[in-house]
Amino acid sequence: MKTKITHFTNSSVNRNNIIESGRVELEGHNILTKPPETLTLEEKDAKHSIELSVRIMGGHRFVWLTEEDSCGTTYSTSEDAFAFPFYAEDIKATKWTDFRKRLLGKKDSRELLVYLEKLATDEGDDWKKWWVTTKPISLKQCIELPPEWSA
Repeated sequence: MKTKITHFTNSSVNRNNIIESGRVELEGHNILTKPPETLTLEEKDAKHSIELSVRIMGGHRFVWLTEEDSCGTTYSTSEDAFAFPFYAEDIKATKWTDFRKRLLGKKDSRELLVYLEKLATDEGDDWKKWWVTTKPISLKQCIELPPEWSA
C-alpha cells in the first residue's frame, strides 16, 4: 500500500504558480528566482534566511510534505490554502526522520532542526510525519488534482 503525503500551500499566489508551472517547486523558489533589484526589504530578508538555511541544511532546499490532513505551519485550514496530494513512493520522497539523521552531526544543523521541529509542534504539526524531496514535483504525479487543472 502506498503512502499518501500532501504538500500544502497557504497562498493563492503560490497555488496559482504551482498550477501554471505544472510543478511544486523547492522552498524559496519564488524569491530566489526574482531579479535582486525587484526584491522588497522583506523579500531580501527572506532570501538571506533561505540561503542561510540551505548552508545549514547541507546545501539542500526541499519540497515539504506531510502524512497529516492539515499543516499548522502553512495555516492549511485558511480559505486560501490548497493541498497537493502525492504518493511518497511515486515522487521518491524521503521521510524527514530519516533525512534529518544526515544533518544531526553538525551543530548548526542540529540547532536549526530543533527550532523547526519545536515551531511545528507549537503549531500543532507532527514533524515525525513530514516527508521531503530535494527536487521539484510534477503535478502529473499528483493524485486527486481537479480535472480542470490537468498538468
